[in-house]
Amino acid sequence: MKTIFIAILNGVEGKNIVRSSVYATLRKESDVRIIFLFRNKSLSSLYESEFADKGTFFEILPPFKKSLAEKFFSRLKFYLLRSETTDLHRLTNLEEGRNYAVYFSSLVFNRVFARPIFRRLVRALDFFLIRQKELDSLFEKYRPAEVFLADLFSDTETAILRESKRRKILSVGLINTWDRVTTRWMIRLLPDCFITFNEIVKKELKEYDDFSPDRTYVSGTVQHDHLITGKFSGREEFCHRLGIDPESRIIVYAPLGSFFDKTRPELDKGLVKILSEAALSGQFSDEKITILVRFHPNDLVDLAEWPTFPNVVYSRPGLKFATELSDKVFSRTRGQNWDLSFDDLSLLRDTIYHSALVVCYYTSFSIDAAVLDKPVINVNFDIRDGWIISKPHPYYNSVHYQKAAATLGIRLVSSEEDFFSAIKKYLADSSLHKEQRQRLVNEQCFKLDGHSGERVAKFLLSRLY
Repeated sequence: MKTIFIAILNGVEGKNIVRSSVYATLRKESDVRIIFLFRNKSLSSLYESEFADKGTFFEILPPFKKSLAEKFFSRLKFYLLRSETTDLHRLTNLEEGRNYAVYFSSLVFNRVFARPIFRRLVRALDFFLIRQKELDSLFEKYRPAEVFLADLFSDTETAILRESKRRKILSVGLINTWDRVTTRWMIRLLPDCFITFNEIVKKELKEYDDFSPDRTYVSGTVQHDHLITGKFSGREEFCHRLGIDPESRIIVYAPLGSFFDKTRPELDKGLVKILSEAALSGQFSDEKITILVRFHPNDLVDLAEWPTFPNVVYSRPGLKFATELSDKVFSRTRGQNWDLSFDDLSLLRDTIYHSALVVCYYTSFSIDAAVLDKPVINVNFDIRDGWIISKPHPYYNSVHYQKAAATLGIRLVSSEEDFFSAIKKYLADSSLHKEQRQRLVNEQCFKLDGHSGERVAKFLLSRLY
């Protein structure tokens, strides 16, 4: 019997591992025991009630005491990644705080030390100087043969990796988003192998984290498997569920969210109003149009604060564990303490499928829409006193987004004129930029055949034997 430790510390890991064919494939192996590791009881209990199986166990990680060394290396990681995106973050912090001393000291330190030789040294010291014995009991109890970690940007998962390396246990990491390698910070410790969703991230691991491409396996985007293999509800059923007239065209608007950019307080609600009024007045089309506002499960939303219009419908999917994190902490962590059920995933699938086009920001929702060949518009302006104004968002210059934008599969709009024009053109002809969207999907998704999760699981199993 071989045992695999799998950390499920946030909603993305739950969606991409437990609620995918990764787990479905692993659980078929009678001689493999799966141990899911959680940070709190709420998430553990939820998954245990739904996925209880004789070969699957659910454990809660113990709290870790943070030594001075742990605090030091946890802080140091921010300064050892050098990318255009981290430079943008630094400039944004300067604009908001006007602290030039912090800006220049951080910049100089980054330019001097964000190099492979220093990262190797820091990783070696990080491994040898920190010992978190709280994990001993779990490792002794189950004696895993393999550890699978899908968020090695987390200090908690770094601790699990450190212990597995200390015990010479095989470790496999997964980069499960399109932006983290270039956006966050240096990966503190490197596993034996990595799995990435595409060749782009595979190359980024080499460039920014000094990881050998020979030890990186490309699987395809697990999160899109259900868009390929899942069934779509009929239009009548879908529209009835959300209270939408099935005869209307649907524009899906995915708000930026309350914690991504606090300098644009009017943007999300203001854009709902502008979209609603323009649709009602026939500025987009002579057809009836419904604005479907779909919130991300990681956002803090009080629908009572959102405007009510006859052609606007709100959809807030997912479960947020508010009992475990205060709203303040939830916001600071960008809301990782959530879960999307299979029903929520079905709703996501139907939402994109039945839409005429998608309006969103610099998120991977653009890729989700492109997978189903829906026109995508990204918003690059602000709203003040109810009017659209020019205020480009610096994150559209980030490394990962620029690679997606280069395909021309996403329409980036910076003015009301461009915004309205794009909507009208896509409503009139949804095949516009079809080839460019296909290029976006080919580059970002690698293999879009519905079997990416199976490939991840089979790779994990292949390392065991």
